[in-house]
Amino acid sequence: MASPNPFVTSTWFRFAPNAAGSARLELFDVRGRRIRTLLAPHVGAGPQVLQWDGRDAEGRGVNPGVYFYRLVAADLDHRGKLVRADPAPPAR
Repeated sequence: MASPNPFVTSTWFRFAPNAAGSARLELFDVRGRRIRTLLAPHVGAGPQVLQWDGRDAEGRGVNPGVYFYRLVAADLDHRGKLVRADPAPPAR
């Protein structure tokens, strides 16, 4: 559902509801605290994509580590795990 996973800067959530409606993507840290909610008020039936830019609700980039998500849209309620990786060290 989320790709790429692990990710460094952004990840995309691909989903396909059977009916039009809204979509909500909630992102949580390992302690279960919600760090960001993304809303898409109007999505159609069929293939859809939401992007998370790796930032919290205040616009700060989140630290590398494990995160959890919940994606709710029409007839979908999907939960999963994400990993934000450290960026590659600079080449020498």
